[in-house]
Amino acid sequence: MMASTTPVFVVSALACLVLSFYAFRSDANAARHGIRQKVQMAAIWAGLIAGLTLLIGLFQS
Repeated sequence: MMASTTPVFVVSALACLVLSFYAFRSDANAARHGIRQKVQMAAIWAGLIAGLTLLIGLFQS
């Protein structure tokens, strides 16, 4: 059961990340953020996602 749904979850997650990226870029441009601030915000989001992934992985094992 899990193996058949994994590709669906991966594609869905990638689609959500792409949509979030376009929304982030649009909102950052509307707020007139510079490239440095955009990179910092993207790094913070990447760190949060990585941290949550590790945390969830610890609780599943």
